[in-house]
Amino acid sequence: INDGTTAATTPQQHVFFPPPLTDAELSDPKSSRRRRYLTFEPDTGGWNNIRMSLENVVLLAAVSGRTLVLPPDQIIYLLEPKKGGRRERNYHDLVNITHNRELLRRVPIITSEEFLLLEGHDHGGLVPLNGYNATYQTRLRSIANKCEERKKSDVYCEDLYDHFRLHGQLAPVSAEAPNENCFVFDADVFSKGMVGNSALDVEHIAALDGETKRCVRAF
Repeated sequence: INDGTTAATTPQQHVFFPPPLTDAELSDPKSSRRRRYLTFEPDTGGWNNIRMSLENVVLLAAVSGRTLVLPPDQIIYLLEPKKGGRRERNYHDLVNITHNRELLRRVPIITSEEFLLLEGHDHGGLVPLNGYNATYQTRLRSIANKCEERKKSDVYCEDLYDHFRLHGQLAPVSAEAPNENCFVFDADVFSKGMVGNSALDVEHIAALDGETKRCVRAF
């Protein structure tokens, strides 16, 4: 925002976050920068747990340059359905995350249904369905639309999550033992963190131990 009293400047790219998508990349879900995905199983607690878990995965998708795949619509604990509406809901019903263009430049967000349409084919798709018979493929597509956390249900959420695990990499990010995790940012780099001082960036990276460097490269 420029109030006209000072010259407008072009902001530098923050060291922790990839540059935002261009208009062409934003409109093309098959662009190379968008074919890196992150999905998650939703928290089954109350609203504050749900909100905080969403904040975490949006941040993780932003810093890793990934498209965020929302879980299927499902019943959210303690949230009553609207009169005459369906019981299942999703994050975009509660927070403006799928129509916020500036957010989508940083974190493209799609539904599980859209993800299967984009990557569920057997011609180089990242989560191909061709290993299943036609009946089970139809079942997974139904689950991607809405699911239940009930094992005897025909739309059991875990069946879809198992398919994603089969073709993806499961990150041990958890608040529970033995994989307790949190996000840690270098305060100086985060507050000053413009990519203009490459010597500073290299200095911070060089100070990391070998295993951390390996994890950073893999991430």
